[in-house]
Amino acid sequence: MRPFWEGDTVEGETVLFIKDSANSQAKASLLFPVTKILSVRNSADDVIYEEGRDYTWKSGSREIVLPAGSRIVSRTPDELRRPAGSQKYKLTHRDGNGEIFFGAKLEYAGMQTCITYQHAPNQWKSPVPKFDAQALPRSIRQLLNRRPLSIVVLGDSISTGLNSSKNGEAAPWQPGYPELLRLHLKTRFGSAIKLTNLSVGGKDTAWALTQIDEMVKAKPDLVILAFGMNDSAGRSAQDYKANTENIVGRIRATLPECEFILVASMLGNRDWTGLRHELFPEYRNALEELCASDGIALADVTSIWTGFLALKKDWDQTGNGVNHPNDFGHRVYAQVIATLLDSRGEPSAAVEPAKTIASGPLRFTEQRLLGNYTYSYACVAADLDGDGDLDLTSSDAEPNSNLYLLRNDGNGRFKHSFIQKYTGKDNQPIRLERHAIGDINRDGWVDVVIVDNLKWDIRWFENPGPTKITQPWKLHRVAQPKEVPGSYDVALSDLDGDGDLDVAASSWRFGNRFDWFENVGQPGDGREWTRHEVDKMIAETRTIAIADFNRDGKPDLLGSARVANQVVWYESVGKPAGRSWNKYIIDAKTVGPQHGHPVDLDRDGDQDVVMAFGAAQADNDSPNSHQVAWYENRGTPGRGIEWTKHTIAARFPQGVEAVAGDLDGDGDLDVVATGWTPHGRIAWFENPGDPRGEWKMHSIKERWSNAVTVVLADLDKDGRLDIVACAERGSNELRWWRNLGDSSAGGR
Repeated sequence: MRPFWEGDTVEGETVLFIKDSANSQAKASLLFPVTKILSVRNSADDVIYEEGRDYTWKSGSREIVLPAGSRIVSRTPDELRRPAGSQKYKLTHRDGNGEIFFGAKLEYAGMQTCITYQHAPNQWKSPVPKFDAQALPRSIRQLLNRRPLSIVVLGDSISTGLNSSKNGEAAPWQPGYPELLRLHLKTRFGSAIKLTNLSVGGKDTAWALTQIDEMVKAKPDLVILAFGMNDSAGRSAQDYKANTENIVGRIRATLPECEFILVASMLGNRDWTGLRHELFPEYRNALEELCASDGIALADVTSIWTGFLALKKDWDQTGNGVNHPNDFGHRVYAQVIATLLDSRGEPSAAVEPAKTIASGPLRFTEQRLLGNYTYSYACVAADLDGDGDLDLTSSDAEPNSNLYLLRNDGNGRFKHSFIQKYTGKDNQPIRLERHAIGDINRDGWVDVVIVDNLKWDIRWFENPGPTKITQPWKLHRVAQPKEVPGSYDVALSDLDGDGDLDVAASSWRFGNRFDWFENVGQPGDGREWTRHEVDKMIAETRTIAIADFNRDGKPDLLGSARVANQVVWYESVGKPAGRSWNKYIIDAKTVGPQHGHPVDLDRDGDQDVVMAFGAAQADNDSPNSHQVAWYENRGTPGRGIEWTKHTIAARFPQGVEAVAGDLDGDGDLDVVATGWTPHGRIAWFENPGDPRGEWKMHSIKERWSNAVTVVLADLDKDGRLDIVACAERGSNELRWWRNLGDSSAGGR
């Protein structure tokens, strides 16, 4: 449900063609100058009109003209009037000449025409709503984390859905704006949206004060108050504001966390004498003043409608001739309100106060880098713009489906842009998760290889270089569509020794295998790939990483399989390299291995492995899982044949990922790990000097829901490793912890 004011296409804008009294030519105006007409249909959507035969238009004009013999309905201004006293309601025209024609059901829709067209972008000049993550934080958090959201709507007949086609029991059966909003939020976020619509026609804010108990009974997270049309018969803006403020206060007396959207109404027909039209902007301003309080946002339909009537006539979007919207108008209502709740793929970089924390012998400054993700699952650090400092990439799965670039200014200050900004194109990846960075096409700029866990795909984004790096990157394929069921993780290395980067991949619970993709060519440039299977029927493959475990000079593969309870490595054998693999079991007993990495933890010249266990396992107290461990590659140095497990943390519930690095600057490698579930966490483990000894755990952040990927990197170039991590639903954000060094010395 894209707002009409965004982009270059308006869908189903309604007009009513009016005949000129002088020459009988019928014409109507659209909101924007037209560059292309896509379709012209009747309001029931069962008749398609033909250009030339039924209508004509000129590029760059807002005007549509009906030629002689057109099948499109048109009317004279006199046909939109009735004699005084002839209708159920007295709708006296301002000029005193009879009454405005009242359409109780879909009479106006039967006269209106729906036009879908293209125009130059950025043409709408009137005020539009802006998403603000701080305005309705609780409701937005519920949606982003796919939690149930209870909405109560209280308003007048507009909010009952009157003059929508569904209410009129006719095609195209579009509901009124409250139900449109519910359907949009449910589809967009996958949340359970409970809508309780208590609206009653003919009511105003004074009546609303009698409905407090009914609203509270529904236990709403969010209340939408939509009055003004009936109040405008005579209630002052001061009284309107006082009533609205009273409603909010009385509900919050029982439900203190309840949030509110205050709807500033559409305008009534200015030719109707029954309304004090000067009150509508005054009501709008009164509601805006109430929005200075926390948890209250303004849905400003008044300004939108004012913009409509500066360009068109009331009859173009009216539902009944005087004070209701038609289907197009109900969609606009829903678009305005939805904009307040839906970031539509824009993350929040709102600055929150930095917080200094003590964690064992170290101090860190904690700061959020981005928020308002819909599924923040992975991040990577690399110098993407070639300026000598480490930037960050961060993925965001559906419905946002974005890939963010956070450029570092060298001092740990970041500015985000989009490697992919999802626009709904069929070719775009959707469930963007774990990814790796390397120069795929050998042009000197590192690219991004990423999985699409929903489409079972692997893609790569081509780095355009520093001058265009903030623009969306060109998208290429690694895998063919659905070639990697459950595509989950990727790693990069020259696996076949031909001078280019190849891709190794795991495939989660749908593929249950490890693959590698050959970058075809001598060397390859990322245009052609061939898949080679490494192993299959290994339940729920997760980690894929690359290291030389047997010190033969060729890259080997590290893998984990959560359901198979295996930590394994694969030796590349044969010629050409990578075409066949020998499998070695590191551990087949510890339950639920998740994510780990190769590292020489004991500094003896060979590659060991650090691993986290437990995420998605049921029993948090199981001694067979929920832990952090490292595996010693035995030998001096080892060749990957014999392994000994050493415990880092015997109890670390729902472990997701473990990484190693020297955090405290004492010359040995420490470990950082993340924990999943709503009680998630991130902690670091201090190496006792001999990694076979007893490690000390130091908490970094507790109750950080669903913490997942963690990265160690020196982001501010002070010689100390910092920590970057992301957390998915429940937190949906990317954070970093600047390492300040020894807490007892005030930093080193």
